[in-house]
Amino acid sequence: MATHLEKITGKLADRMMPTAADYLSPAEVKELTPELVISRINALKPFIAEHAREAELRRMPVQAVWTAICRTGFFYMSMRKKYGGLEAN
Repeated sequence: MATHLEKITGKLADRMMPTAADYLSPAEVKELTPELVISRINALKPFIAEHAREAELRRMPVQAVWTAICRTGFFYMSMRKKYGGLEAN
């Protein structure tokens, strides 16, 4: 019988977990602007669309798409400035 920790770990293994490649360096974060992030996301639209069917079938993002979105700085948009984000909407 699986332990509680094994049950949780098994569930988490199926989820997208951040890796070192998902985070921007302090220098990259310093250069971010909302306009730059929006531009990068717009440039990814064809790539995201190309992998949409696979993501729907898997019911989770494709790793390459997840990493590409993380590398745009998208997740820094809503992060408060005092924590290193852009605090933008």
